[in-house]
Amino acid sequence: MKRSPYSQCNTFDSIKLEIKTTTQGYSKLIWENITLGIMKTYKYVYIDICQNTHSSDTNEDPMRVEKAYFLISDSSGALDTSVSLNAGLQPRLRLYTSLFNYVLKRLDFWYGPEFDGANRVIPIRIKGVDASLQLYAEYGKACARLYIKKTFSNWKDVLKNSWVGFYKSSQHENNDYYTFQYAVNFALIDNTTTEDYDIYQYDASLTIAPGVQIRFLLDNEYDKVLAQTTPWERYYDANNVIPIKIRWYDAGLQLYTEDGKACARLYIKKTFTDWKNIFWKSWMEGGTENFDIYQYKSKLTIAPGVQIRFMIDKGYENKLVQTEPWKSG
Repeated sequence: MKRSPYSQCNTFDSIKLEIKTTTQGYSKLIWENITLGIMKTYKYVYIDICQNTHSSDTNEDPMRVEKAYFLISDSSGALDTSVSLNAGLQPRLRLYTSLFNYVLKRLDFWYGPEFDGANRVIPIRIKGVDASLQLYAEYGKACARLYIKKTFSNWKDVLKNSWVGFYKSSQHENNDYYTFQYAVNFALIDNTTTEDYDIYQYDASLTIAPGVQIRFLLDNEYDKVLAQTTPWERYYDANNVIPIKIRWYDAGLQLYTEDGKACARLYIKKTFTDWKNIFWKSWMEGGTENFDIYQYKSKLTIAPGVQIRFMIDKGYENKLVQTEPWKSG
């Protein structure tokens, strides 16, 4: 939403600015399609990370996070920053045609979406009771919210032995938690209490990172999981392209990007058990239910037109499959 009724930005429809998560609980800045025309027109191209204050004053400027401004030289890319992940962070583009223009602070803005503390994932229902569980991030740490329906007035008696476990990975066993807290020890957040629910929170010491998960367990028996969140999102951009089948074999190839680099993903069907023998000379250029997934990250910067190809051996004519060229946007 605009914070003012007056125009604040030039519209470049293809530009993408976004904040994701690093493995250390900091903000990963993602930008795409700052076109060559923009890069040539503007000598100084900056992206700021701002902390929006959500004031009722629509003309109030957000705070810029200290030292969170970055000079950009590539039209697309990704950058791990030292800004702790927090709700309300927003990337903003600043464009200057000259140093004189920079000094006078005449800005052209493009705003990316605000980072949502819960990664835009709604609370998940806790089985058998009028309550829900949500994973969110605050100052780079994994935190949990319990939404307790107001009509569930005896919840502390019913759930007196229930606890929330924090896990570094969804692959960890229920007893292999990083830390935990009993539900009855969660703190009531008065200023966020809704009409139908009371909200309780707990801030853990676990760094928020891709793969982090929380689970709600009924009691000290580790087999009674009443709810578990989806793992915290990992930034993998496959340009919304499904894997392409490798000719003659139960395998697929996919181009995606991570940290601004071109990466390849191989999907090998679990029944294709001798694939390493058949593909032992194969190479690439440039755990699902039925497939094992193998990945490789190259040093090639992702850009429109980038493509990967699967070759059966070092003979350059023996190409089994190639992906569609990477698209902008």
